Amino acid sequence: MAYNILKGDVEFSGVTPGSIEDIVNDHSDQTINGTKTFSQMVTASSGVSASFYYGDGSNLQNVSVASAITGYGEHQPNRVVIGGSSPTEISGAVSMTYDGTTLALTGNVSASANISGSGFYGDGHELTNIGPTSLKLGNGLRDLADNLELRLDSSDSGLQVGVGGLKIHLQNISGSTFSLSDTDEVLIDVGGAGTTSMTDMNSIYLYVSGKLTIPTVDGASGRIQFSDGAGDLSSSPNLTFNSSTSTLTTTNITASSHVSASTFYGDGSNLSGISGGSSTSINVFTASFNVLNTYDVVGISTSGSVVTASLPGASSLSSGQRLVFKDVGGSGSVNNLVIEPSGSEKIDGASSLKITNNWGAATIVSDGVGQYFIIGTN
Repeated sequence: MAYNILKGDVEFSGVTPGSIEDIVNDHSDQTINGTKTFSQMVTASSGVSASFYYGDGSNLQNVSVASAITGYGEHQPNRVVIGGSSPTEISGAVSMTYDGTTLALTGNVSASANISGSGFYGDGHELTNIGPTSLKLGNGLRDLADNLELRLDSSDSGLQVGVGGLKIHLQNISGSTFSLSDTDEVLIDVGGAGTTSMTDMNSIYLYVSGKLTIPTVDGASGRIQFSDGAGDLSSSPNLTFNSSTSTLTTTNITASSHVSASTFYGDGSNLSGISGGSSTSINVFTASFNVLNTYDVVGISTSGSVVTASLPGASSLSSGQRLVFKDVGGSGSVNNLVIEPSGSEKIDGASSLKITNNWGAATIVSDGVGQYFIIGTN
């Protein structure tokens, strides 16, 4: 380090020539320009003031905390200055820095009142006592009476906020755009104990399948299924249904009550207990009457006079539908049973049919169009 050593008399502009000591010892105010370096300690009975101090300041004494820079964080940049171990010391915090934008802290932040900010970053797992009103909830959450809840659209499937809390909302599960797959996951309550777990639809299917006994369809296509008495389905080749023709095919049909149809096909030789559908079908008619198309066997007594049975139009009966007329009074030879077709229709080409024998009978059928035919007499 270089020093300027002045000896002897030195002339200063505007003052009386003398030694440097004389000048320094002058108690009047003085202004010294440039850098002056002292090799020994500088002492002052009152004080030393300057706009700047250079060096580490380790030998400065009686300096207040407001102006001290003692141990300034070991000269590391951006460290925040904090109080030291004594009222006259400050130091740079090793775990807290500030770069003009971000205050970074390694450790914990505690507050006796509140901590506020426009945003908190990180997982926040140690933040406590934060109410919904202090959080930026976004679109998926809402503050409901100081409770943090999911904000969901109740018109779509998924989670929904209900009276008792969150619930599964399945309104659109059967929509045209919705479909399930084996790998779709489902949230379930394990054992009903409030413990939830995820599973997939295939696992649900296997569980349900193991709990149910599902009978298999027996027999070929078109067979009608019936219980075999052991909880399974069975079928018979003698009981089938053709969905194309809506035809039920079987061998025998029995009924404890009735079997009804608009038309019966075949010769009807095995049909039993069939009447014309009227309570008068075998009752005795003693006066002329109109025959209904629901009649089958008609009893007539002519003991008092001739009785005429007027037939309905042949087209009102099914093709092949029969009508049986019987003399139940045994007086047909005296008073004939006269059967007359409707209008110009004929019975075997004749305009009428007469039963002239006592206890006689005649059976006729309609062609379903416009005439009758005799198929039997007695």
